[in-house]
Amino acid sequence: MAAAWAAANAVGSSHYYLRILSGEYVAKVMSRAHVSAADLADGIVLACRVLPGSDLSVAVTGKMKKSVCKPL
Repeated sequence: MAAAWAAANAVGSSHYYLRILSGEYVAKVMSRAHVSAADLADGIVLACRVLPGSDLSVAVTGKMKKSVCKPL
């Protein structure tokens, strides 16, 4: 999670999406133009708008997936 959060905040983009699979977090306000209420209910958030409250398990989605999830 730390790498994804740092990457999203470093470039200041609103296109870095995460699906929170488990863990506690606080989601700050997100524009409905970027994250719908249904997405938010499914755990899809903007990486730059999430504050972890515990260890998180996440799946990287959207444009950031190519940067963060490179094959070994």
